[in-house]
Amino acid sequence: MKQSSQSLTRSFYRRNFLSILLAVFLLGSFWFISSYQQLVSTTELLKEKAIQQQRQELKQRTLYILNIIKHEQQALQKNINEEVRQSTNDAYAIVKELYNYHKENGSMEQIRTEIKNVLKGLRHDEARGYYFTLSLDDSIEKIALSVRHLEGTSFFKNSDIGTQSILQDLMNIARNKGEGAYNYTCKIPNDPQGQHKKIAYVKYFAPLNWVIGIDEYVDKIVSDHQKNLIERIEKIKFDNNGYVFVTDFSGLSLSFPAKGRNMYEVRDNNGLKIVQEMIAIAKEGQGFLEYVMPPLEGERPEAKISYVAGIPEWGWYVGSGDFIADLDAEVSAMLKERKISLIQEMITILCTLIVSLLLLAYSSHRFNKQIISSFSNFRDFFHHAADNAISLDLNEQKFIEFQQLALDANKMVDKRREAENFLRSEEFKFRTLFEHVSDYVLILQYQKEQLIIVNVSESACRKHDYTREELIGKPLTFLTLSEEGGLDNDKQLRLLQEGKTVRIEVSHRRKDGSIFPVETTLKMVEIEGESYLFAIERDVTEQKKLKQQQLEMEEQLRQRYKMEAVGLMAGGMAHNFNNSLAIVLGNLEMAQRKLSQPEKLQIYLTNALNAIMNTRSLINQIMTYSHKGNHEKKSVQLSIVIEDTLKLLHSTAPTTLNLSYSVTDKDKELKVYADSEQLQETLLNLYTNALHATDEEGEIRMTLQSVKLDQTEIPAHHDKGPGIYAKLSIKDNGCGIAPATLDKIFDPFFTTKDVGKGTGMGLSSVQGIMEQHAGFINVISSEGQGTTFELYFPTITNQTNNPLDLKNETILKGSENVLLVDDEKQLIHIDGEILTDLGYKVTSVSSGKQALELIQKNPESFDLILTDQTMPEMTGKELAVEIRKAGLKLPIILCTGYSSKITKDEITSFGITAYCTKPLRLSEFSHIVRETLDHSSKIK
Repeated sequence: MKQSSQSLTRSFYRRNFLSILLAVFLLGSFWFISSYQQLVSTTELLKEKAIQQQRQELKQRTLYILNIIKHEQQALQKNINEEVRQSTNDAYAIVKELYNYHKENGSMEQIRTEIKNVLKGLRHDEARGYYFTLSLDDSIEKIALSVRHLEGTSFFKNSDIGTQSILQDLMNIARNKGEGAYNYTCKIPNDPQGQHKKIAYVKYFAPLNWVIGIDEYVDKIVSDHQKNLIERIEKIKFDNNGYVFVTDFSGLSLSFPAKGRNMYEVRDNNGLKIVQEMIAIAKEGQGFLEYVMPPLEGERPEAKISYVAGIPEWGWYVGSGDFIADLDAEVSAMLKERKISLIQEMITILCTLIVSLLLLAYSSHRFNKQIISSFSNFRDFFHHAADNAISLDLNEQKFIEFQQLALDANKMVDKRREAENFLRSEEFKFRTLFEHVSDYVLILQYQKEQLIIVNVSESACRKHDYTREELIGKPLTFLTLSEEGGLDNDKQLRLLQEGKTVRIEVSHRRKDGSIFPVETTLKMVEIEGESYLFAIERDVTEQKKLKQQQLEMEEQLRQRYKMEAVGLMAGGMAHNFNNSLAIVLGNLEMAQRKLSQPEKLQIYLTNALNAIMNTRSLINQIMTYSHKGNHEKKSVQLSIVIEDTLKLLHSTAPTTLNLSYSVTDKDKELKVYADSEQLQETLLNLYTNALHATDEEGEIRMTLQSVKLDQTEIPAHHDKGPGIYAKLSIKDNGCGIAPATLDKIFDPFFTTKDVGKGTGMGLSSVQGIMEQHAGFINVISSEGQGTTFELYFPTITNQTNNPLDLKNETILKGSENVLLVDDEKQLIHIDGEILTDLGYKVTSVSSGKQALELIQKNPESFDLILTDQTMPEMTGKELAVEIRKAGLKLPIILCTGYSSKITKDEITSFGITAYCTKPLRLSEFSHIVRETLDHSSKIK
C-alpha cells in the first residue's frame, strides 16, 4: 500500500507545473496554427480580391466602350437625316441661283437644261450618292437624273411597280410638305444579297415645278461612321497600358492588336478557339473568358482573361483583356511582406511565452509550500476528530478557502450532535402520530407480486380486531375482499408509479368476518432506496348511510314536485275530462235518438269513441309523468318526447297562455341517448317555472335545433367536449330572474316562492338529469324581460327506427275458453259480450278467489285468464302468483285502469304473460287476446 501511495502536494506540484507547460505549449501551437491559417486565408483573400478587382476593371473598360458605341448608334439615324437634308439644301441653293441668273435671258427649256448639266456633274459625299430632279408637270412626267438610262423617261410607263411607288411617294412629300426625308429598300444591280436600305431627301422648287433630291445607301453611311468610331476607340488610353479590341461576328478584327486579320479559326495552346468562344459569349450578352494569348505581334503568349460584350445590331463585339501573370506577381509581393511580419510576431510571442513559463513555475512552487502547510493542519484535525472534538485555528490557515473549510470542520461535530437529537425527537413525534391518528395507516410493499403489510398503526389494529404481530407480513388480501387489495387496473398502478395520489374504495374484513366499506388514499414513497405504498384508510360506513338517506330524501322531494306539477295542471285536466264526457254523453244520447238512421248513428258513435281515446291518451301521459320507478336510457328521438309532452301541456294549459313549439324537418330526426320519462320530467319542471314566471298570462316558446359547438363556445365550468349537440330552448316573457338570484337557482331547496308553494327541487332536479345525460344548461335572463333555458344534449348517430307497432283496425277472432275476472259488473258484462261476439267461450267471475277455485278444480277447462288488477280479497297479481305456484302454465293477461302496486316492467316476475291498460278499443282488445293465445300455443 505504501509503495503505491504518493504525496498529494508533490503530485499537485508536478501536475501543476506540467499543466502550465502544456498550456504554454498549446497556446503557442494554437497561435502558430492560427497565424498559418490566417496567412493561407489572407493569401486566398488577396488573390480572390485581386481577381475580382481585375475582372471589375476589365468589365468597366468594356462597358465604357460599349456605352460609347451605343450612344453613336442612337445618334446615327439623326445624323444621317441631317446629312441628306443639308446636301439637298445645297443642291436646292445651286438650282435657285442658276434659275435666278438665267431667268431674264433664257427660255425655261434652256434653264432646265443648264441646271441638269450642273447637277449631273455633282456627287454627294465622295461619290457616295447622287442628285436627281423630278418633274411634276403632269403633261411631261419626265425624270431628270444623272443616271443616263432613266433620264427623260416616264416613270409611270417605263418603271417597275416598286420604283413607281417610291417615286410617287417622293412627289407626294414634295407636293404636300414642301420637303422631307424618305426611307425605303431597293436592290443593287448584280448584288446577290438582295434588298438594301436607302434614304432620300426631296425639296420642291416651284418656279420649275420640280422636285430636287438626293438618294444614298444607308449601309454606306453607317460604314463610314463605324470606321470613324473605330479610329476614335483606338485612340482611347487606359491605366496600366490597358486596351480594348473590336471584332465582328465573322472573326474579322476591326481594331488593334490584330486589326484587319480574321481570327475566327485561331486557337490557343490548349486548342481553344478563342474568337469563336468570344462570339458565343457576345451573342448571349456579356461575360468573361480565360485563354492563352496566341503569338501575335507585340503580345506575350501567356494566360489571359478577357471580358466581352456583344453589339448584335452591327454584328460586333467589344472586349478588354489582361495577363493573369501580372496579377500573380502583384499578389506574391504582398504575401512576401506578410510573411516577414509574421516571423517577427512569432519571435516576440515565443520570448513572451518562455518568460511567462518561468514566472508561473516559481509562483507554483511557493503556492505548493503553503498548501502543504494547510494540509498538515487538517491531517492532524481529522486524526483526532473521532476521539476528541478539537478545533482548528483559523489564523494558521493561509488561504480563505482553507479558513472556510476549517470553520465548517469546527461546526461539523456540533451539527452532527444537533442532527442526532433532532432525529430522535422527530422519530418520537412520528411514532406518536402514527399510532394515534383517527384514520388508520398501513405501510405496504410489493413482494413476489403481492402487496405485503410491513407496518400498521395501532388504530388499524383496533379497527380490524387484530394485533400488530398478526397483520405484519400478511398480504393485503388478508384484509380485503378483492385479490389485489383494491388495485384492480393498470391505470391506478401507473399513476402511483408516476408519483400521483390514488383514492379508491374497497371493502375490508374484520377478524370476526364482518365487512365494512373503506376509503383508501394511496401514495408511492421511497425510503432508503426501496418503494413503499403509504395507505391512509377511513371507515365510511356512516357516510354511506347518510348518502343513501340523502338520495332517498331527494327522490321523495322530486316525486313531491311532480305531484305539485300534476296538482297545478289538475284544473286543466278536469276541464279536459269534462269536455270529453260532454262529447261522449251528447253523442250517445243522439245515437239513441237516431237508432233508425244507421248512417248518423255511426257518426255519433265514432265521435264518442274519439273523445274516449283522447281522454285515455291524456291519462297515460299523466301516469307516465307521475310514475316513480327505475330509469332506462336508450336511443330517443327528442322531438317525439317534446311533442308527446306538449299534448299533455296543451290539454292543461290556461287559455290565457300561448304555448308554441318550432323545429325544422331535419332537426326532427335528432336523437339522444336518454330516459324518456326523465326528459319529460325536465320539460314539465321548466314549463311549471315558466308558468309561474308569466303568472299564467303570456308566452312560452320551445325550440329544438342542432348546433355544432367548439371548445371555446362551451363554458369552462361544464367540462364538456366539442361536437354536435341538440339544443332545446324554453323561453318565456315573464318576470325574469334577478342577477343576485341567478347563481343560486340550481341549488337544492332554493326557492323564491312563498312557504308551502314550492320545494326548491325543480331546477336542481333538472340539473341532475342533465348531468346524468352528459349535457349542460345555459340560462339567459333579464329582470322584467323573461328567461331562456337552453338545454344541450350530445347527439348520437342516426339509428334505423323500428317500425311503429301500430295495430290495424282488423278484428281478430277465436274459439278458445276464456276465464274473465273483474269486480266491476258492468265491465264483466261488456267484456263478456265482446269476447262472445269474437267467438270465444267466456266464463265470468267477480273475484280472484272464485277464479282460483275454478282453475284448481278443472285447470284444463280454460285456455286464457283475463283478470283485473285492483280487486278486493285477491288482486290480479296475487292470482297470477297462486296459479304459478300450482305449476299451471295458463297464459294470463293483466288488464287494469291504474295500479301503484305493479308496473309494466314487473309483470314477467309475477308470471303474467301480457299487460294492458283500460280502456281498450275493440281492435286492440282482440289483438292482445289473440296474440297471447297464439304465443302460448307456440311455447307449448
